[in-house]
Amino acid sequence: RSNMAWRQRDWGVLCVVLAIALLVLKAWPTKPQTLPAWLQPSQHVSLEKVLSDLLQHTPDRRIGSQQQQQPSLQLQPSSCPFGFHRAAGGGSEEELLTCEPCPPGHFSLPSSSSSVNAGGEGAAAAVDVSNVCRPWLTCEEIAKLQPRERLTAGGVKTIYKSSLGNTSVVVAVGHLHEDFLVGASRLKQLHPNERVTPVLGVCEATMELVVPHFTYGGGHNMGVVLQALSLTPEQSYAARLRMAEDYLLGLELLHNSSHGPLIMCDGITVSKLLSQFLITDDLRLILNDLDATPRVNRSAGLLARCGHRQFPPDPLNYTPPEMLWPYPDRPFRDEDMPGYCEKSDIWKVPHVLRHILQQAGPLPPRQRLPDSFFAKLDEECGRVDPTMRPTAQQVVAFFQDHRLSLEASRSASALSAAARARRSAAMGADL
Repeated sequence: RSNMAWRQRDWGVLCVVLAIALLVLKAWPTKPQTLPAWLQPSQHVSLEKVLSDLLQHTPDRRIGSQQQQQPSLQLQPSSCPFGFHRAAGGGSEEELLTCEPCPPGHFSLPSSSSSVNAGGEGAAAAVDVSNVCRPWLTCEEIAKLQPRERLTAGGVKTIYKSSLGNTSVVVAVGHLHEDFLVGASRLKQLHPNERVTPVLGVCEATMELVVPHFTYGGGHNMGVVLQALSLTPEQSYAARLRMAEDYLLGLELLHNSSHGPLIMCDGITVSKLLSQFLITDDLRLILNDLDATPRVNRSAGLLARCGHRQFPPDPLNYTPPEMLWPYPDRPFRDEDMPGYCEKSDIWKVPHVLRHILQQAGPLPPRQRLPDSFFAKLDEECGRVDPTMRPTAQQVVAFFQDHRLSLEASRSASALSAAARARRSAAMGADL
């Protein structure tokens, strides 16, 4: 009994010590978190403003297929984004800034990039291109983008980082001529459009493509980036919701290209598919890597095949059924594999949206998309017959309708909470 009493007292003392230690640690002043150097956004982007705008964002009703007539942008007075220039006579400090798209074959830089000099001996004088459109960089100008820092390399191209004036740029150097030409031509065809990486210059002779450098990298980095920004669950979900919409609008743009529907072949997994997008400094997704986007035309019998190998059985059901070998009693032969169309991208939509949205942390049901949204998406996008699946434009409309309902619910909850706070304050004053 004596030993048991001593043990109980020891445990009691230990619990008290642990409780005190936890209280001390909680009260201990912590060093404010700073982002790693590679996650610091560009100077012309205010991270605080990006985070505050997240919770006020409304769905973008512009149709992504309008790349030939990109609408003007109405922005708060600051600077126009890549590929847009300040409209004449607009943008005083008291009014919204009107940004017009640059004409085909031209680019512009944000106003933080005050001048451009391709560098090197004998280079032309610096040219002011802040919110001013100028022709794409020539082969000679691209050659003068030195020094270059190697970032990564793949089977199709090697990526280097360089500078154009005060702006960091990426110089992509191709290895495979045909694939490089496809990717570069797709970006040029869709330019200018705020949903696509802006083209700054192309040199087909040396297989070099120049585009802006975005610090956060590909869309597959989304989880790492949002975690490093130390967002609240509500901010994280708002950011993911907006990037989910950007992904769908990117699909809509590809499927409604004026050159014919384009299919995203480089997406064997969700992570690989998201790596075809870039995360901008203001936490948007834009199309970037379009090397593997064959054109299809169902009515003309022009269908695509993604690669020349057999897709293995997919336990996660991510691979569309039409992309699987349909003859189990025969060995795979590439020439016998039937083709497929852009509706293969639609099959993957529920998988991609779940990946994006369901990693934001716990949220009350009224602050996230309902389970019924995903159930309906599974039903419509998961139809075995590709022709029965919705179009990308229909999926965008479905998503935006639910997002508007979610925003209305959030606003109603905020108003209700504010009213309760006012009533409580009034009652306290009466007492």
